[in-house]
Amino acid sequence: MERVEEFKVGDWVRIRPTLTSAKHGLGAVTPGSIGIVYCIRPDSSLLVELSYLPNPWHCEPEEVEHVAPFRVRKTQITFVLLRLFVSCLHYMTLLTNLSYR
Repeated sequence: MERVEEFKVGDWVRIRPTLTSAKHGLGAVTPGSIGIVYCIRPDSSLLVELSYLPNPWHCEPEEVEHVAPFRVRKTQITFVLLRLFVSCLHYMTLLTNLSYR
């Protein structure tokens, strides 16, 4: 029997890469994916938020493992947001120019 780790809401977790089936079903979940614990249910099962799913994935604690949170320096975030903003402005300008033709 594998030791089950304690989880709390907000923990970053990875779906175990070796997982081939899950108690509540895998659905569109890809083993090895990283998500965040969204909810701990009264039966101790978890709801994990994954970026590519529209709803949290229901799983058992032994189906996931803790991972270190992904951290980005503030300067990197600022640069990415600035590039995104400039790209959006450029796209809006193109749309505006096309609508006046």
